[in-house]
Amino acid sequence: MTAERGFRHTAGRGRDVRVSLLGAGDEPQEGAILERSDTELAIALPEELAIGDVVQVETDDALMVAEVRECEPQQSGYFAAFEITHIVNKGMLHAEMSDFDTWAA
Repeated sequence: MTAERGFRHTAGRGRDVRVSLLGAGDEPQEGAILERSDTELAIALPEELAIGDVVQVETDDALMVAEVRECEPQQSGYFAAFEITHIVNKGMLHAEMSDFDTWAA
């Protein structure tokens, strides 16, 4: 199963995430990372997402934009696979905003 999807890393497995439809303003779903690679992410979620939906995935230290590639029912919730299109490290984002504040002053 892992080889089929191209996931190579187990780092981050079990890590909590918040997933929300980009621009929808809905409450995010709470989930957990199952697997990841450099460009893909698999997350256990309580609710189904539609293939092709664009979502924001948030961890404590990163924001990601990803597209839903697969969403299959499991015994408890759903297995959702995503293609990651953008990643922003929150620490770097805060540093860049601080630089902007200094420049704009």
